[in-house]
Amino acid sequence: MLTLPPDDLLPVLVADLADDDAREVLDAAAFTGSTVWVPLETAPVSAAEHMLEVHTPSASEPFYYVAVALGPPTEDGFPLRLSPMDEDVDTSTLVPPAPKVPTIDEPVPAVRGKRAQTNMNLSESHKKELSHVGPLPTDDGQDSKIGRALAGGKLLLEHIIGRGGVGAVYKARHRELMMPVAVKVLHESFQNDIDFCRRFYAEALAASRLDHPNVTRVLDFGQEPDGSLYFAMEFLDGPELRALMDKEKVFPTQRIASIMMQVCAGLSHAHARGIVHRDVKPENLVLVKGSDDDGNEIEVVKVCDFGIALHGASDSPATGHVAGTPEYMSPEQCRADELDARSDIYAVGVILYEMATGQLPFQAEHVVGILNKHQFSPHPAPSKINPDVSPALEKIINKALEKEAPDRQQSMRELRAELRELLTAPTTQSVRELPAAEELELATPRRASPAVAETPSPRQQDNSDWIDRSAGYPGGAAAREQAPNTPNPASTSADSGDQLAPRTLAWTARLVKTTDPTAFAQGVQHLEGALRTLSQRGDVESLWSVASTMHNIAQTDGSGAVGSRGWSAAKLLRVLDDPTLLTQVAEQYFVAPKADVREKARRLLVHAGVGGAYGLYGARVKLARHANIRQPFVTLLKDFGPKAWPVVRASLEKIAVTPDPNPMTFDLAEDLLLCVPLVGDETAGHTVLKFLRWTHSGVCRAATAAIVKLWSDRAKPVLVAMVQSKDDVVRVAGIAGLRQLGAIDEHLVPRLHAILTRRVPAGEEVRGAAAVALAHASPAARKPATDLLAELLTPSRDEIPDLAPSSKQDAVVLAMAKSLLTLGGKPYQGVIAKRAEKSAEPLRAQLRGLLGS
Repeated sequence: MLTLPPDDLLPVLVADLADDDAREVLDAAAFTGSTVWVPLETAPVSAAEHMLEVHTPSASEPFYYVAVALGPPTEDGFPLRLSPMDEDVDTSTLVPPAPKVPTIDEPVPAVRGKRAQTNMNLSESHKKELSHVGPLPTDDGQDSKIGRALAGGKLLLEHIIGRGGVGAVYKARHRELMMPVAVKVLHESFQNDIDFCRRFYAEALAASRLDHPNVTRVLDFGQEPDGSLYFAMEFLDGPELRALMDKEKVFPTQRIASIMMQVCAGLSHAHARGIVHRDVKPENLVLVKGSDDDGNEIEVVKVCDFGIALHGASDSPATGHVAGTPEYMSPEQCRADELDARSDIYAVGVILYEMATGQLPFQAEHVVGILNKHQFSPHPAPSKINPDVSPALEKIINKALEKEAPDRQQSMRELRAELRELLTAPTTQSVRELPAAEELELATPRRASPAVAETPSPRQQDNSDWIDRSAGYPGGAAAREQAPNTPNPASTSADSGDQLAPRTLAWTARLVKTTDPTAFAQGVQHLEGALRTLSQRGDVESLWSVASTMHNIAQTDGSGAVGSRGWSAAKLLRVLDDPTLLTQVAEQYFVAPKADVREKARRLLVHAGVGGAYGLYGARVKLARHANIRQPFVTLLKDFGPKAWPVVRASLEKIAVTPDPNPMTFDLAEDLLLCVPLVGDETAGHTVLKFLRWTHSGVCRAATAAIVKLWSDRAKPVLVAMVQSKDDVVRVAGIAGLRQLGAIDEHLVPRLHAILTRRVPAGEEVRGAAAVALAHASPAARKPATDLLAELLTPSRDEIPDLAPSSKQDAVVLAMAKSLLTLGGKPYQGVIAKRAEKSAEPLRAQLRGLLGS
């Protein structure tokens, strides 16, 4: 990929000074390297080098310096450190002195006596960048997010609880539930990884559906417009197991069994739903107070942090980055192999060992040493560390710590059963034994306490127009006729998704008639697998029918009462937020032959919000080689509005660092840049700047439009620099961006003059862009722009028609004529008429057409 020399994109600052002696002051500052305060028309982009262009009243042409901003502005201007321009720099491409031009009206002298106004209204992030040389620190400090509202104001961060390798945990207030919650905000590095973000959304959705007394409930999750990833959990008021271990060192056998049986129960519930924790450790096990059915106080163990934020990390030990905590990682996790539930069993074995002996089975000075010991070294027998360890417990520990997964307990249920045998005196338990995960698959949905109540997301409570209000019975009369012959959902054993998928519509129609909340909840449980099967098959119409029906039930019955029909329906709808499922839906949006199917796919995607945008992106990448998908992708992604910004932002971050991009990469970058919304994300602007250096015309132009949306006036110095580039693609994009920004001012007109008169080399496309831009001249620039166009269109007396005209040259002349009429109106129609007389066809007819003749 070709890139431009750095000097070609050095941002341009303009100072219009009232003092003719200003040059002496600036020259002295540049010679001595001292700080000087200069009023500028536009703020510097950052603390990097800029080109400073200075105008004074008596100077016939501007003079130049290299300038570095040293901070935000004061009343005297921006503090700058100046240095002389390199003598090797060709200033002929900058602002050539504009010659006197003939005008129809009396000439008006240029106003040079006023000083440029300094922009004092900079954002806080912009001020920080002007005060800091080099990359800004990514850590905002301990209290940087305190007081911030997330999830549309639903979550208010109050104070920090702790920090870790993945992110920071805050205590927050849930506005709707009126209770404290714990909110984990992931490190900023994760939000720039599009693949990680997609996995986060899918896995956070899966974790939010876990419902077990020994699992910390995920109440909400999402991604903010700035890309911040977060998930909110029930707030646990109790100590971590680590704190107890630090205090007690070695635990009695019964207490070990009682605590770890609950851990096994919670993990078994997750494993049954395909979720592997990947980071089981004492810090992720919290003991809270609860009560049994008789009102007696008990201890309940909560398993926290289901590895939501770990799958995006590089898990190659060779890189020094591993997904997990080394002391508790299974051998297969150390090797970065595919993991299953038996990896969590190994981690539980490590905790059992530590509780029984007071120390870890493997320790080393460096991480790599610990990883190697997990894989190759036998652990010391627990009884050698603590002779009082029960032989039965030691047998359980040794089995759980086997190097090969097939040699361990094969499920958490099996491990839990072995631990239960250690409880020879159940009446003396200090922790209540809870039933196994399989025993907690209740016929009736459990009514959660207020601290763990599940609230459907705003889009599930929304009366969106995506719901087909006529779809009370999906499939219409045929489905209603089939429904009575369909087995009763309340009494049928669980079907797999493949088995139920062909009968989904009839099953759903039967559910509509099921008034008992318990039976309804059981029937809904069967539908989840069917929805995933339907998505894999691309059956958008059935998905749409189920979604419409469930949404209607949630709206009609209300989704706030836990255990109600509406609550169960809203919970099922969350499955349709899964980016993995929605990728299949998005594929049908691109390729389905029926317009009705494509429209239903579009509505399902948009209604899912960020999850739908991730699904759309996944399908776009998968179908990159298919023809005719680019325009539908751009159209739909724009429909998401700001909701899609985290997806666009993260994907652009990834593409910007792609070495040697291929044509498909160019296409994807252009499409994403076209979808940048008006969000004012100044940090993301630096990513977009990288695309301005790509000499691919589509990418460069799309990036220019994007940087204007993100930076507004802050982008002007960069756009002016692009006009001075040696590459026509970049110059055209820069001119278009300045026109979009409304920045065709009196200092830009001489640059466009040089392009139009070919005093700097320029192709016809650049000249055409310059001609069009002049029609958008600012009030102060209208007079010089009008004079310039009149001069260029006025034919000389000896000029004869060009018998071999160039269509590109004709297009430039036509653009100048249109701009002149826009600026000057009727008084300049004579200039255009004379130009038409001296022009050959078809330009002559086109110019006369502008005059209405």
